[in-house]
Amino acid sequence: MTIQEVRPTRHPTAELDTALLALRTVEGTALFIDARASSQIVYFVETHHGSQAAAQVFTGFLAGCMHRITGSSVRECRPSGDAVLAIFTGPARVRDALDAAWRVIRFVHDEFDLTYRELLSCNGRCGDRACRGTLPFSVGAGIDDGPVTASTVPSPRHFYRELVGSCVSIAAKLSDVARPPNDVAMTSGAYECGQPYDPGLYEWYPSMTRVGGRLQHVILTRFTEPSVS
Repeated sequence: MTIQEVRPTRHPTAELDTALLALRTVEGTALFIDARASSQIVYFVETHHGSQAAAQVFTGFLAGCMHRITGSSVRECRPSGDAVLAIFTGPARVRDALDAAWRVIRFVHDEFDLTYRELLSCNGRCGDRACRGTLPFSVGAGIDDGPVTASTVPSPRHFYRELVGSCVSIAAKLSDVARPPNDVAMTSGAYECGQPYDPGLYEWYPSMTRVGGRLQHVILTRFTEPSVS
């Protein structure tokens, strides 16, 4: 079963009494990729280059991420504020999510950094002699596995799709737990679901970490490719 794409649609006001429509639930892996310190980045770029430049940076980030989250197991891939949420299904869903996370991280470290370095750099407009020069742009990725329900939520003008599940919420929280050089964090349950892994690609670091107010077994992951270290 797949989560089908439903575009926002205008609907009569009389239909607003329906709280949730077209519920679909699948076993899936949630991948949440978030830009670190995004508020600080937006303020920095707006101060030095203007608000349109800040929008350009994050549009380029989101589009670049989604362009690299590909494959037959991808059932949803969408922006979520200044982050990207993707849902994978199928027997290889956890490994596919992990591979996608590292494609995005390579993109941010290489192509994105080269393209937007000027907009992430001080041009003297701020007048602050202590300005840090070039602001680093990095991401964290969180992965969890479990049931995901796609629901259609009505508003006065449109239907909007939402993806609901504890794995979605936990993946979002784990994206904040991941810290360089371990840029991906996943729950121990997702890790077990994804085995076996290629031992030459990843290094694993088990940890007890507070996630959403609770201590949980978390697996921090480091990619062994030199260009991402």
